[in-house]
Amino acid sequence: MAESNVRRRVNGRSARVRQSVIESTLELIREGGIDQLTVAQVASRSGVHETSIYRRWGSREKLLVEAILDLSESDLPVPDSGSFREDLTILATELCRYLSTPLGLAVAQLLSWPVKDPAVAEMQGGVWRERTAAAAVVVKRAIDRGEIPENTDPGLVIELLVAPIHWRALVLKEELGPDLAVTLAKVVFDGVRCSRP
Repeated sequence: MAESNVRRRVNGRSARVRQSVIESTLELIREGGIDQLTVAQVASRSGVHETSIYRRWGSREKLLVEAILDLSESDLPVPDSGSFREDLTILATELCRYLSTPLGLAVAQLLSWPVKDPAVAEMQGGVWRERTAAAAVVVKRAIDRGEIPENTDPGLVIELLVAPIHWRALVLKEELGPDLAVTLAKVVFDGVRCSRP
């Protein structure tokens, strides 16, 4: 009985430590992005010793990716307006808004980092696949409504919509104005509609 009580306390403490470290990491990302973020800063903010953080996560990159994975899915809700073009516009607008915030840009940067650790690379790929699949629901609904051809590839449509936004944010470092989202949604919408057999 005493052993199970100890185990429960340890697990409870472990969960609190993890939560404190993850929350501190996300706060620091929101404040200054990921480029200058250090494990020492996370340790200082969370009150968890730096060696404990390294022991649990192994690297700064693994910690950052796990923190990003903990983010709520509500950051980028999937629209359902009943109109394919409107849903594309909303998706593009929300992505532009999100990538214009320090946290959103940091998330995209982190998910685009070239990494040597296969576990981190798999985590990155998993996030991209999950986000693409979540957004692809918009395309599947449009297929079901008969707005676009049945043989439309939902994942490819989402990639065509979001890739230019990420390119401008991450590579060109340009501002993501409201006109960009509307233009991209129209181009993708027109392209998919024109592909009718």
